[in-house]
Amino acid sequence: MVFETLVADLLNRYLGSYLETLSASQLSLGLLSGNVSLENVDVRATAFDDFQIPIRVIQGHIRKLKLKIPYKNLYTEPVVAELEGLYILAVPRAAAVYDENKERQYRREAKRRTLQSIDELRQVKQLQEKESSDTFLEKLASQIIKNVQVIIENIHIRYEDQTTIRGMRFSAGITLNRLAFQTCDSFGQPVILANDSSKEFFKLAELDSLAIYWNHNSAIYGNLPTGPLRNVMSSSIASFDKTKTGMDYIIRPISFNSLLHVHMQPEKAQFKIPQVGIDIKFEEIEVDLQHNQYVDILLLLDSVDRLILQNKFLKYKSVVDSKKYSKTSTSRWMFAYNAVLEEIVRRRTRVWSWEHIKEHRQMIKDYTNLWTKKLLNETLTPQELEMIDTLEDELDVMNLTLTRQRAEIQVNLS
Repeated sequence: MVFETLVADLLNRYLGSYLETLSASQLSLGLLSGNVSLENVDVRATAFDDFQIPIRVIQGHIRKLKLKIPYKNLYTEPVVAELEGLYILAVPRAAAVYDENKERQYRREAKRRTLQSIDELRQVKQLQEKESSDTFLEKLASQIIKNVQVIIENIHIRYEDQTTIRGMRFSAGITLNRLAFQTCDSFGQPVILANDSSKEFFKLAELDSLAIYWNHNSAIYGNLPTGPLRNVMSSSIASFDKTKTGMDYIIRPISFNSLLHVHMQPEKAQFKIPQVGIDIKFEEIEVDLQHNQYVDILLLLDSVDRLILQNKFLKYKSVVDSKKYSKTSTSRWMFAYNAVLEEIVRRRTRVWSWEHIKEHRQMIKDYTNLWTKKLLNETLTPQELEMIDTLEDELDVMNLTLTRQRAEIQVNLS
């Protein structure tokens, strides 16, 4: 049970932005066989926040996620990853209520994810520059990538909207019956590449029934209980020989086989060859866009633009609402006044003031010193750790990245 807890903590670290907190009871591990199975996981309501689109998940579920790692025979057997049953139901995030603490926490987490991604990319680049030949780990990773198999089945992502068009509702979604990738030869025959030193390989991609639908004035699933909702989401997925009634498809279910030619190091050929070449063969693609669907799409895009703009200025509206002005016109004018004053006038005058420049310079110096201590593995006091959090809230990603690089240079020179 201890090992399951460690694995759950690791998955929470990397998938925590998208999935609800995992527990050891949801994991099934086979240490000797190399099998890892994760079942019945819920998707977070904020799963789409990183994409900066104003929608939220009201119900999301992964039925099963399996990973087979033959750690005893990584050179001769494939690593297999399977995702079965992903159902997501999303709605507009129109009735957002501004919460300063949640907004600050969200910005902090988003900034830290960005900084972590930048640091990881820099570390990978530094390793590539230091090592002229493949190490054992690189060869092992290359062998795993060449033989990895990916299987995705029963995917249904649905969006329902009852607010964009007054008195009207619509739903849109994407369904996928099956998508599989496996290693093959140049003729599309499945193979296992054992101890292969080549820097190129082929993958066979098999797509079964990918479809996009848009139902005007459709039934709403959002009021269904969890169990019936998952059943109806699953039963609405089209298959190769059967489309679903009650679905107005914009792109009717398409299926095809594709041959991918992958070059792992195109830079050695000075990028004269593509990193991935794709040869797709299919019979037809049927696209059908009706007038009602076209109007719904235009209204939705306009609504999304307005919601994104609204979210930017939502904090000023909450301030005005707290004043409780007697006239609606007064509150609207005060909202506009505060938005322009804070976003344009005060920001411009503050950024170029000498007080702000001195404050900014001091924050950079403090963060450099603290980050240098952290890189040297020196013990940081609780006050210093709190100060790091405060400075990371105040400074933007560019300044934080440059300051961290400066601290690394100081450490390397010391």
